[in-house]
Amino acid sequence: MNYIELFKKYSWLMDLALLIVLAYILASFTSMVIRYRLFTLPSPGRATGAASRKAMTSQIKKEQGYYMSIVDRDIFDSSAQGIDEITGTTSGPVTRTNLNAKLLGTVAGSSEYAYSVIQLDKNINIYRVKDHLGNAIILSIERKKVILLHNGAKEELSMFEEGNQGVGPATGPGGGNIQEVSQGNYVIPENQFKSATQNMGQLLTQARVVPNLEAGRINGYRIFAITPGSLYANIGLQNGDIIHSVNGIQVTTPESALELFQQLQNESRFTVNIDRNGQGMTLNYTVQ
Repeated sequence: MNYIELFKKYSWLMDLALLIVLAYILASFTSMVIRYRLFTLPSPGRATGAASRKAMTSQIKKEQGYYMSIVDRDIFDSSAQGIDEITGTTSGPVTRTNLNAKLLGTVAGSSEYAYSVIQLDKNINIYRVKDHLGNAIILSIERKKVILLHNGAKEELSMFEEGNQGVGPATGPGGGNIQEVSQGNYVIPENQFKSATQNMGQLLTQARVVPNLEAGRINGYRIFAITPGSLYANIGLQNGDIIHSVNGIQVTTPESALELFQQLQNESRFTVNIDRNGQGMTLNYTVQ
């Protein structure tokens, strides 16, 4: 076989090699152009330098505006971090606050689970650590008091009328007692029930409740330190009972408990599901 025949036989290999080389050169050229377009800054000395700088400045401002929108949304909760810093630098005595607010009750504990029931401008709501109360911030929630950061100083909001409430009698105005008509079934005089539910401040001082945690989640609330002769005692609740639901609605957050409490004021019948010594129980109540 001579060289001419050999060349003809394998000429397709040379064509393929040439095609690969051309493709590589074209790809390299394209990549170089793209890099130049993306990363080469316009020269101020060119005729279009002023226009280029103006366009670049506009783009920078646009990017700054974009990031400012993230700052405004505060997705990293920078205000919450700032509270701890402010608390550490705040000194001086803790004074009584002059806010138009009434502390009706607290559940003390870690900041994650502690909460307070506060009436502000006739509205009763749940407040936690780092929540805003008017123009103040809640720093800590303790037994029967809340510490606030107000106008750069620490202030204390104490339990409403603490020490002057006493224990409500079992017999309400107009006579009548709470009666257990059968096991787990109670009858509550209407006037006594309304009197008790309309005075949340007094009711919240007659027992203590803490979240009952199961697998790291709230599974009802445990009640203890029940005052003898209080409404809790008279409706059959005992120290250590865990309240799981009221009228079939689970009590898993302070907000749900407050909402249920407010709804019960207009109910004539309701049930409470509890756990007592590891056994489930249902208590039934009739208001008449």
